[in-house]
Amino acid sequence: MTTVGLTLRSTVFWIGFALSILVYSLLSPIQFLLPEKINRKIVRSWGVLNLWWLKVTCNLTYQIQGLENLPKQAVVIMANHQSTFETLILPQLFGRVTWVLKRELLFIPFFGWGLIHTKPIAINRKDGRSSVAQIKQVGKEKLAEGISIAIFPEGTRIGATEHVPYKAGGGILATYAEVPVVPIAHNAGFFWPRHSFIKYPGVVTVSIGPLIETQGLSATEVTKKTQDWIEAERQRLPRSR
Repeated sequence: MTTVGLTLRSTVFWIGFALSILVYSLLSPIQFLLPEKINRKIVRSWGVLNLWWLKVTCNLTYQIQGLENLPKQAVVIMANHQSTFETLILPQLFGRVTWVLKRELLFIPFFGWGLIHTKPIAINRKDGRSSVAQIKQVGKEKLAEGISIAIFPEGTRIGATEHVPYKAGGGILATYAEVPVVPIAHNAGFFWPRHSFIKYPGVVTVSIGPLIETQGLSATEVTKKTQDWIEAERQRLPRSR
């Protein structure tokens, strides 16, 4: 497809994406009166809508590998971070899930208002020690309530072929709360690159790894095992459009 065609399709997608944020954000005041179960369905439906819109406008779909590895218990989810795609797909895979994210995201008009209803762990990344304590305390409470915690251990979106050391927050939380880690690898960055207006047609592969048990392991060891699996799986997944 020509660059002009890709740009036109992506423009249509972004218009629909922005409208969906606006419409759902208008529901935000009402959501404060609704029970958690209903709010999670609303948030999940936003992801379903935009994944469908992505397919219709940009011919970009996805496939899931390793569904048998989805746990029944609350876990720490660690996934590589390349685009906005993974924020749409993860709530579809886990029933009750929230995020560790930078608190600045909550201040974004419309988008941040809706994000509040996922009850995330919003941290100040400039205050490292306080952030780790917050992740441990609040994260353990949420895990005890049956809510899985999703963390992007790279700390920010990176390019599809980039590699960075993983931050220890996910491993620290998992060992502190004594819950397993579910590693997830994907290749969304080849189709929805970070900071890219254009979305490319194709099939994103999302791979769910086996549980990484944390008993008897340090946070460093858990983080390394998670990074080893995700990085090896990234190499196995298709690396081009």
